[in-house]
Amino acid sequence: MYWFFLHTARNKYHFVFFGFLLSFFHSFLFAQNPRLKFLSDSVQVGQHVEAIFYYTHAPDKEVLFPDSNFNYAPFEFISKKYFPTVTINSKSIDSAVYTLSLFEIEGIHALTMPVLIIKGKDTLKVFSNIDSLAVVPVIKVVSDTLKLQSNTTSLVLDTHFNYAMLGIVLGVFVLIFFTAFWIFGKKIMAQIARYRQKITYEIFLKQYDAILQNMVSPSQMESAVSLWKKYIQKLEKKPYTTFTSSEIGRYLKNDNVKKNLRNIDVAMYSGREHELPIQDFLALRELAVMLYHTKQSKTG
Repeated sequence: MYWFFLHTARNKYHFVFFGFLLSFFHSFLFAQNPRLKFLSDSVQVGQHVEAIFYYTHAPDKEVLFPDSNFNYAPFEFISKKYFPTVTINSKSIDSAVYTLSLFEIEGIHALTMPVLIIKGKDTLKVFSNIDSLAVVPVIKVVSDTLKLQSNTTSLVLDTHFNYAMLGIVLGVFVLIFFTAFWIFGKKIMAQIARYRQKITYEIFLKQYDAILQNMVSPSQMESAVSLWKKYIQKLEKKPYTTFTSSEIGRYLKNDNVKKNLRNIDVAMYSGREHELPIQDFLALRELAVMLYHTKQSKTG
């Protein structure tokens, strides 16, 4: 019954969530796996499409939904809206609405997403059902009415060109270039690398500080963590966006970063976003600054 509300109010999240509540009361058997449902059967190239993702579980379970770091291929992640946990008759339901886009030009494309269940120090990954949608071609028929008109008028070209002189000039320039690169190449490349690192660092700090100053929701916390991971990944040349908090701490040889990321995860997904872990976000910022200066000193 609630899918009627989902299709008739695709851009109104309160109707979407109302649909979840209707399903929650109507079902007498609770799903063991998470459920995924696109709100449309088809999509045009580049158009946004929304998908419902929810999971029914015991109240004592701690679960995490995919964020912007998850690989949604062939879809592209746009945004996520997370709803508070609802508990009824000793069963809890977590739900979110994902906004995705697709840039494939044809075919039917499917998606499945996991839920991470935290059990002490272990994490269990449980995947949802597979849902799919079709790409609607923007241009269905190519017109064959266009005719090409030939122009066979010949143009006489002057063939007297001094290719020998051109070769000598190019050879001199190439020789000068490689000689200069052999003498100054390493220093030039090091300065270019330092300059690029400086620009990337300044952009990161500006974006990160802007998020911290206006942080009031879990999605903004998630954006700050994602921005931080992507920056240190680019700086350190390691896939930190795919690492767990423990793996990040191990690779960075920093035990505190594991605690900081853990505190932020709890604040984002436990429904206690009002307990803003600002000190943990500042600790991540200080670590990024330290890594940047260390990298600058190595390329100096």
